[in-house]
Amino acid sequence: MTYYDTCVIIAIYDINVIITERMVLVPYKTFMNLPEAKRNRILTATMRTINDKGYDKTTVSDIVKAAGIPRGSFYQYFNDKLDAFMYLLEWVQTQKMAYMKPVLKRLETEPFIELYEDLVDAGVQFARVNNEAYQLGYQLYRSSDSTVQQLTRRFETYGVELYASFIRTDQKNGYLKADVDSELVGKMLYNFNVKELFNLVYGGGSDAEIRHTAQAVMHIIKYGIKKG
Repeated sequence: MTYYDTCVIIAIYDINVIITERMVLVPYKTFMNLPEAKRNRILTATMRTINDKGYDKTTVSDIVKAAGIPRGSFYQYFNDKLDAFMYLLEWVQTQKMAYMKPVLKRLETEPFIELYEDLVDAGVQFARVNNEAYQLGYQLYRSSDSTVQQLTRRFETYGVELYASFIRTDQKNGYLKADVDSELVGKMLYNFNVKELFNLVYGGGSDAEIRHTAQAVMHIIKYGIKKG
């Protein structure tokens, strides 16, 4: 397995591991056996409903009404609302990876610290084209549901580790000082991506402004703030 392949696996946040820990098959085979157009219609309706109402206030009744399916059919497809939400997150992340893969592939030969802005660009382009899908991730951080909050902490752990692994690889290849705290840098970048970047995208920030901010963040990480 190449370093690129490892990045792709980690970048999907190992959601399948979390699903396995719940001992639930997500989704059921009956859902996967549906025609693709119907699957996408159900997923899109579910995503729009959760984005409109928030995860906590969304009910299965809301979902089946929006999707135009019987309530019984929902439970033939998913175990519960949480399972549908988790599958949606995986579905969205898979779409996002189509934008990220070309940049991640370059990590085989180029340092992460030089590619970070391009990764941000790719993520922003995904958000511009897939507005509703990008918003879905934000529902993780709005929810007060204890199980979703637990998932959010798990996603954060995997996200921080992804960035930390990039930093450690750059250290190993001589691009960064050996005494750099890779986990701390990973947390800084993760928090920027899931908080500041989201606010910039939906606060009306232009692509140029977002890239400038990403460059500024990476400049501080590379060179610090102390004069001389």
